[in-house]
This record gives sequence, structure tokens and C-alpha cells, in this order.
Amino acid sequence: MPPNKSAHVDKVLSLMNVLPRVRNCSIIGHVDHGKTTLSDSLLAYSGLLNPQLAGQALLLDYLDEEQTRGITIKTANISLVFDHGGQDLLVNLVDTPGHVDFSGKVTRALRLIDTAVVVVDAVEGIMIQTEHVVRQALESAVRPLLYINKIDRLIKELHLDAKQIQQRFKAIIEGFNSIIESRSIGGVEKGWKVDLATGTVAFGSAIDGWGATLSQFLKRYKNFGDIIHAYMDKEAGKESVKDLKGALPLHAAIVEMVVQNGPDPVQAQAYRMPFVWRGSPSSDIGKAAADCKAEASTLVFVSRVQIEHGQAIATGRVFCGTLKQGDELVMVRAGKKERVGSIGVFMGQRIIQVDAVPAGNVVAIKGLKDIKAGETLVSADYSGDERDLAFDQMSYLMEPVVTVSIEPEKLADLKKLEDLLELKVIEDPNLKIEESTQTGEILVSGIGPLHLEVITHEIKAAGIAVMVSEPITMYHESIEAASKSHAATSTNGKNEIVLRVEPLLHQDGQALKLARAGVDKGVVRKHTKEMLKQAKISWKEAEIDGLIAVCSGMIPVIYLPPKTTKSAPLPQEDERLIVDAIESMAKHGPLVRESMSSMKIIVEKASFSEKADERDPIEITPIIRQAVFDAMNEAGVVLLEPIFESAIYGAVENIGKLTSLVTQHGGRIEAMDQDGTSIKLRAYFPVRESFGLIEEARNMTSGRAVFQNAFAGFEKIHKGILNGIISDLKEKKGLV
Repeated sequence: MPPNKSAHVDKVLSLMNVLPRVRNCSIIGHVDHGKTTLSDSLLAYSGLLNPQLAGQALLLDYLDEEQTRGITIKTANISLVFDHGGQDLLVNLVDTPGHVDFSGKVTRALRLIDTAVVVVDAVEGIMIQTEHVVRQALESAVRPLLYINKIDRLIKELHLDAKQIQQRFKAIIEGFNSIIESRSIGGVEKGWKVDLATGTVAFGSAIDGWGATLSQFLKRYKNFGDIIHAYMDKEAGKESVKDLKGALPLHAAIVEMVVQNGPDPVQAQAYRMPFVWRGSPSSDIGKAAADCKAEASTLVFVSRVQIEHGQAIATGRVFCGTLKQGDELVMVRAGKKERVGSIGVFMGQRIIQVDAVPAGNVVAIKGLKDIKAGETLVSADYSGDERDLAFDQMSYLMEPVVTVSIEPEKLADLKKLEDLLELKVIEDPNLKIEESTQTGEILVSGIGPLHLEVITHEIKAAGIAVMVSEPITMYHESIEAASKSHAATSTNGKNEIVLRVEPLLHQDGQALKLARAGVDKGVVRKHTKEMLKQAKISWKEAEIDGLIAVCSGMIPVIYLPPKTTKSAPLPQEDERLIVDAIESMAKHGPLVRESMSSMKIIVEKASFSEKADERDPIEITPIIRQAVFDAMNEAGVVLLEPIFESAIYGAVENIGKLTSLVTQHGGRIEAMDQDGTSIKLRAYFPVRESFGLIEEARNMTSGRAVFQNAFAGFEKIHKGILNGIISDLKEKKGLV
């Protein structure tokens, strides 16, 4: 029998200190594949949900908007206790969204956990978003395990026999393993491929509450025909399916898979730290974090911040030390000290207050002012030998590519709206808020239309009536070729800059990303340069040595004086002036004031006054903007637009209509698969065309076309349509 809630909390508190019996786990996967339904089954066994409601309550979808839409929008944390082989086991569980518009929340959740149960719909198989979330997990050195869900659909809808179901399993497992094989993370991933025989794959039906690993299944049934019979037995009806739940309880399958194959915090941190933390592994705190020591200085990574009743609640993981109520901590990125108000553990919507949370566990923290996602917290009295304490900034799968303008219907609500949006950005770092300098409108940018719809709903729910424009696409400005050197001098005549620009090759951008160059406010570390020298990057060694920073939009800034000139290294304060100026001016390029991207800025000379009042940003930023814009205009400014990779599902008879429609909307078909009367197209098309394309496709096929989109990067707009897009953007921005 499941424990009662009071006993459950007591067990959570006692197990937090027994790390071999702790697992930090997340449920990830494509939208609507059954992640939250699976969570319900785990909650029911833990005594936190009526077993009769499991699969229907969607307890971790506690926002009204989630219940209405039937999808998960935010991440939800909960600590669960299970009996495994006569011993209690603590699972810190994180449920995540599957919709691509909320993929940033998956990225942040992966920092908290060590094992990811990837849920795949047996009928739909590996989808685009499945591929992306598994790759995200691997990049954070998180062990992926596989749960094949909705077996009931294979039987009741597709009427497959046991052999065909076996073939379906084989195809899904092979597809899953091919994703793992495609992502090398220094050998850590060796042995992570999944297999029914090793218990790294479970299967079942979350909606019906049953599931099993292969070994569990064979202990109760001879073959899969028994499962098919349970669903097709008209005489026994629903009772035979209920018997499945009793014989093969879903929670037992997931717990078995996670316990046997998922690492405990001590095992995980030993290999995960180099992938998430930038400090030296040989430092005192580096060793303590790798060993997950509770008797050490406290080191916490904050992955998420929620605002409730005006108070920030930070979700983090304690990597070493023991966090206690009242502790004084340094917020490393913010550079300030704060005292912890209270701490707790998560129970879905509720936070249970506790006195201390040791290393290896997930914690809720209240009382830290100005806390933001991505912050590193360390004991205020830390005096060890590590100076580089911050965790790496998170690298997101997607970036904001869609914008709406939002205006309050009543001018009196303007300040209230601005304050609310400021809080939303703290909660959701994937949101971008800006005020148009031309029109004065508030521009809100997000990952996709649904992302922005949810934000708009939350604004209206707060009692602010707003007018919202139709969504428009965000673009980037870049260059076609390399420029000559361009100089600019400040108005006071005391500061001079000489620079040139070059396009950034795609493979070089990938190398910078893999080397984590610029993940921390643009700063490039020494070992990053060493990694770049070993990587397949086309730069000369002098360029790598001269790399100062990588600014937003993947803009490397390099100090490289001409060989004919004898120059000392740039003072650090001069480097900071240049980088800050480029970060500021790169938000609005010279063509249509879209953000700049994918270009190298090579500084050949920087001569600044030694007097502070003669070299402030008011003097420096304009000359850098002038020199960069002059260089870009000479090199040829190009406009880049965001592209969706899409899996399009439809009927065979509609194949001609769908391929023609994608082509008409500026897209291209890359692959085509047929399965009986169904087809799957893999296509690429511009985000700007996606709004009308998807609606037209559904109308043309009577709703029988399904699009699953994922961000695929930016591509250059071809000249045939470029002038029209530029004119449209200038008109919308008041630049005409």
C-alpha cells in the first residue's frame, strides 16, 4: 500500500542524506506522448494522488492554462518515495514540457537531474522533438532511458499482432540508439545505448497504469499475445486491462529501470561536473563537487526562478555542502551577498519547509533578491583555492524568433504591464522584452506563437487588458564577405578604433559552441582556446590567441594587430569597453535594425584615453558602431531568417498537395517515408511562412495534416524576395 502523506514527507527528509538511495530523474519527450500521465502513476503509488485518478488528474499540470490546453507548459518538481527490494528509494522527479515552444524549460530542468526517462508514443515513434530532447540530455551528460508508451493504441487502433509489435519496438529502439550514437560526449556515453535485454527499455500504457521491463514481463506472461488478449477480450471487458495494472504496475517498471540503470548523485557528479561547471576539477571545491560531499563549502546551481506573491522562489541543485536556512551566500554572477530566508523540498504545487538540504538533492530557496536562472550560489565564507566558481551558462536549443507588440488598453496600466513583464523575464529567460525606439510599443519575443499566447493569457489573467499584434518573425543581420579595415575617432578626439569584419563559417560557429566559448557573458577562458586549437576550426592560431570574447548572436571579437605593428596586449578594462560596446550596438544592425549575427569582428587597433571621463561608453560605443557599420556595409549586409525543420504527417492521397504547398511557401522537402496509407515528410521552411502554411495545409486536407516543428537555425534570404521583406520591416518599424 502507498504511504500516507505525512509519513511520505518524513521519509523524504531521512533519505536525502542516504545518497546511494537517491535518484534525480526527469521525464522528457515529445508533446502528447504521455509524460504527465506517467507522472500521475508515480504520484499515485507514492500516496500523493488517488490511484483512481491516475492518468486523468495530470496533477503536475497545475496551471489553468495547462489543464485547458492539455499540455505541460512549465516544469514541475516533486520528491517521491518508493519501496524497492525492501528498501526505500527517494526519486526527485521533474516533469517537463514537450512542446517545442517551451524547450528552454527542458534545458533548465536537465541541470537538476542525472537520469532522463524519455517517453515515446508507440504509434508515432521517434519525433523531431524526441531527437532534440535526447540530444539536450546528452549535452548535459544526463543518462537517457526509454519508455515506449501507448501500447494500447498499437492493439486497439492499428490492430497489430505480437510480431508486428515486436518490429515496432525494434524500430523505435534503433532510432533511439542512433541519436545516442550521433552525440559524442568524450566517451561518457559509452554503454548508454538502450536494449530490452538490459532493462534500459520499459513499455506499457500510462493511461491504463501498466508497464514493464522485459524481465518483469516474462515473470508474469509467456508472450505478448496475453497483452493483446487482455485488450481484445470482450467478455472480460475493462477488468482484463485492470488486471494488467495489478500484474505489471507502471511505477514498478519505471523505478526498476531508474534504480538499476540511473546513477545516484555521487556516481553522476563524478562525470557530469566537467560538462556543467567551469572550475578546476583539482581545486578543493571541484573535488568536493565531484565527490558530492555534504561536509564542504556549499555550491548550488539555480536552474529556475518562479515569482509567487511578489517573492522569488529559486529551484536549484546542491552540488556540494549542505544548504541551511539562514545561510549567507554569494550570488557569483550578480556579485552580491544574500541571506537565505527559507528552504524546502517540492511536492508539486507545495513546498515543504526543511532546515537543511545536503549535496545531491534538489532544493527550493526563498529570500534571495534579484536571483535569476543560471546563477551560481556559494558559501559566503568560502576561502578555498578556486576563483572560477560559476557554473556554465545554459545553451538553449532554440532562441526567440517570433515577436508581438503589446499595448495596454488603458494608459494607467502601462507601469503595471512593464512590472509584470519584468517578472516574466526573470521566470522565463527565453523571453525577450524590448521597447521600440521608433513607435514606443512594447515588443515581446518568444520561441513560438504558443509561447507568446501563454504569456498574453497570463497578462490578461493578472487583470491587465492589452492589445496584441499578429506575430512577426525576428531576423538577423550578417555579412557576405570580408571587409577592409575601417577607423573611427570619438568626438573628443581622444579615442580611436580600427577594425574589420569577416563572415563566421558555420563549422567555426559549431566549434565555438562545442568549446563553450562565450557561455559566460562573452568571456573566453584559457582552456577554451586550447580546445579550439584542437578542434576543426579554420582560424589561424593567432586569431584563437587573440579571441577576447564571443558576443550574443555568435559574434567572436578578436584582437589582432597587423604584423607590421608592435602592440602590447590590450588592457583588460579596454577589452571590457570594446565587448560591452559591441554587445550593446549588435542588438540593432545597419540594414533594418535587426540583431547582428554570425560574423567575426577583428580589432586591429584600440587607442583610448587614460582619463575615465574621456573614455566612457558614451564616447566609445558610437565609434565602434560607426566602424562596424561601415565595415559591414562595405562587406555587404545580408538578412538571415529562422528556419523550421518539420515532420509532416498525412494521408498518401494528399502527398501532392502537401509537397506543392511546402514549395509554394519557400520550403523544401528533404525526405519522404510511406507506411501503409500514411506518409511522413521531412521538410524545411521559413518561420515567417509557418503561420499561413500550417493553416492552409489543414484546410486543404480537412484537418488530416499534422506538423511537428523544431528550430533548425538561420538561413540567408534569397535576393528574389529580400527587397520586399526589407520594405515590409522598415514600414513596420517606422524606418521609412
